[in-house]
Amino acid sequence: MQARAFEVNEGQLRTLHDWVNSGDARLMQRARVVLLSHEGVTAERVSEQLGVARVTVYKWRKRFRALGLRGLHDLPRSGQPRKLAKSTRDGLVSRTVFEIPPSGVRWSVRQLARDAGITEHQVRRIWADHGLQPHKRYGFPVLGSHGRHLDEVQLCGLFLAPPHNVCVLAVRQGDAKGSLGPSGVGSPRGRRLRRSVRDLRHGEDSIFAALERLGATGGSEQEAEQRLGSVVAGLERIPDPGPSYELHLVCSSEATLQGIQDRLGARAGLFRFTALPLTCAWAESLEQLLSDVSRQGHSGAWTAQIHALRENLSAHSRTENAQSPEAFGWYEPPRPWSQPMARSA
Repeated sequence: MQARAFEVNEGQLRTLHDWVNSGDARLMQRARVVLLSHEGVTAERVSEQLGVARVTVYKWRKRFRALGLRGLHDLPRSGQPRKLAKSTRDGLVSRTVFEIPPSGVRWSVRQLARDAGITEHQVRRIWADHGLQPHKRYGFPVLGSHGRHLDEVQLCGLFLAPPHNVCVLAVRQGDAKGSLGPSGVGSPRGRRLRRSVRDLRHGEDSIFAALERLGATGGSEQEAEQRLGSVVAGLERIPDPGPSYELHLVCSSEATLQGIQDRLGARAGLFRFTALPLTCAWAESLEQLLSDVSRQGHSGAWTAQIHALRENLSAHSRTENAQSPEAFGWYEPPRPWSQPMARSA
């Protein structure tokens, strides 16, 4: 007994024959199911000829009747439903970007998973979805892999108002005296002088200690906006250093960079802007830069600026109100460069 033939138009027939010769095993099988059914072959005979279950024949017949050729393709799969709410995922992203880990200088998958009470796989997925790489060493772009020698750069400003943190680097204009390694910080012999995690976080005058006192995000959204305003107010008081210097603003996040540019208006032209994607990467890069400069014995201008900054950070830690800590702001004009200091033995 012959089954009722399928209705297949000429265009569909051409496509089905093409699929039979396409080399795609799945499409070949599905196309042959429809073609045999179009010829009036019963489902039982189709099943025998193609060596498939009868339920498979019925499946592709039904899909073709309902959707045409499109029904013979695999439908998109939704995959496993997300088990974390969007608010939870957004909170983890914000924590990764803006918060300083309670130990160490960078978030690890294991540490964030343990603190947030989720699986390490979920942390990896969230980081991958948002392009976050807390394990990566960034360094300051102003130094770069072929940028300025450390004797041509001074840190002359620092504004800490989490989640908005900014440092101001004054770069001496003119030809570079040397180049730095890919890490962004170099030494006369081309090797890096790394500080341990304990050293980077130790002391009331460290960047990490100041950020922990101030809090990762500054409280509510309104408080964060007020802190951004305090940073902008500090930057507005910075004078033009003249043609001998170029001021670089390195922000701890893209959001901070955008907020400052929007609020500074015309004065934004005084600075060159860059941003690091993570606050912990920004703090680590800054602390490592200060450490390398101090250990390598660079110019007196550098040493004086760092000493002034450390004193201000120490004073801030002694006077700030733990219940309502005030944002930290410090700026000194670039100092004249002197000859590099001799490295201590």
